[in-house]
Amino acid sequence: VSLTRAVRNYRERAALFASGRIDCNGLANGLVTMETLWLAYNAERRARMGNFDERRALQDQAIYASVDAAESNFEQSGCRRP
Repeated sequence: VSLTRAVRNYRERAALFASGRIDCNGLANGLVTMETLWLAYNAERRARMGNFDERRALQDQAIYASVDAAESNFEQSGCRRP
């Protein structure tokens, strides 16, 4: 699973959570998957950041914003952090 797909999966889970179709555990599972991939992405990103062209830097910023938005969504959910 790619980080982009994990973020998309989290968003889908957040919509299901908002409609009452999954519980906090379902939402938290999506968060854990996304955070695990985020940590791996950041480790690789640090190693390669000097090689980022403008397009790749913009993609990196977009990924960061997506992960940050998902994190904020989880914090607002009222669920206990896994």
